[in-house]
Amino acid sequence: MSASGKFPLRPALYGTVVLYLIGDLFLVHGPLRRQLDLTDPDSPASLTAAKERGVVARVAGQPITRGQMDRALAEQLWLDGKTSTDLSPADLKFAREAALDELIDHQLLRLQVKALSAQLVASDAEIDERVKRLVGRFESKGALESAMKSQGIAKEQDLRDRLAARIRQEKFINLRIGPFIRVSDEEAREWFDKNAASVS
Repeated sequence: MSASGKFPLRPALYGTVVLYLIGDLFLVHGPLRRQLDLTDPDSPASLTAAKERGVVARVAGQPITRGQMDRALAEQLWLDGKTSTDLSPADLKFAREAALDELIDHQLLRLQVKALSAQLVASDAEIDERVKRLVGRFESKGALESAMKSQGIAKEQDLRDRLAARIRQEKFINLRIGPFIRVSDEEAREWFDKNAASVS
């Protein structure tokens, strides 16, 4: 075939490919369009797929699943000495929403804490104090370990890691908000007098 014979074939081939792409992407929403939609996290297809996987929220591209929300709720109730059966349906719904809000806040905090990790150190003494306070809520350390296992915390080091992360987050909050908090001795005494029964 001569060079002039090949030339008309090339534009026809390119034209066919372009027409296919236009049809697939814009007219019939074919397989290419569906794949592109799945890469857009805000597309209806991506949202549907995420819901099917149990994703209830996304923070900085990281999913938060229903399982994480349920575990966070159970952990918070456990720390408060309660179970989900202790709550009314309305309170349980509110507690679930609060658990999700807390997971979102924690993810945002983790990002900030990670950026300032050198400044936000949780010492062994601070962690030991938190463990001691937590153990004080239980009859014995064995009861605490049993409760930890029921919450998916396999060993004390996992608990210490979680407490250390919480301490670092609290330090970050104090670093950012602390300078703006002003409480006089008189205000503190007044609050203590009003709430003496609940803090003793």
